[in-house]
Amino acid sequence: MVTTRKRSDGIATSERLINEAAKEIQKFGVEDFDVQRVMTRAKATNGSLYHHFGSKTGLIAAAEIKELMRHLSADNKVFRTHVEACKTKRDFIRVLEGLLDVVASTSRKGVRSWRLRAIALGMDSKAVAKIVKNAQIEETRYAAETLAIARDQGLIDTDVNLEAVSYWMQGQLFGFVLLENGDTGRLRSEWKKASLAGMRAALGV
Repeated sequence: MVTTRKRSDGIATSERLINEAAKEIQKFGVEDFDVQRVMTRAKATNGSLYHHFGSKTGLIAAAEIKELMRHLSADNKVFRTHVEACKTKRDFIRVLEGLLDVVASTSRKGVRSWRLRAIALGMDSKAVAKIVKNAQIEETRYAAETLAIARDQGLIDTDVNLEAVSYWMQGQLFGFVLLENGDTGRLRSEWKKASLAGMRAALGV
């Protein structure tokens, strides 16, 4: 009973720190992030900070990841809504085209940067890595369930594991990041064509 209580208190403290860190970033940015202000508002100690996140950098990363996952979750829900509204395979192809437009949108550059930074930071921090891993698994499974809905509606025809396909589709994002760091203007439309062709082949559309 005591162990459960301590674990529960620890989770609550961790969540308070992340929530307050997110507010701090929104108000002051990463550059002027004041960890003491965050700990005061979260009613947490230095020990709690280092126990849960390893460092100030780990806490900032966790807060940014939470915001990133909020965006990804919203995107996943929109994708499912569009898929559920599809009547034909042509409708589904249009949804895929819209998805690629969102992935490559200039307005989403910040989200792409967040995601890459989250993965990079996760390699240096076990606490951050766990947050990234759990969130990634959850959102990927949700996307796979959406593809299962499409399959049940006769919109796609594939024997490939849909969770694996979901991870592969996310890989298109990283391909675009490589392009973005190169010659985006010349190849953006060609990247979309190639990605759409790949998705149609993988999904049997």
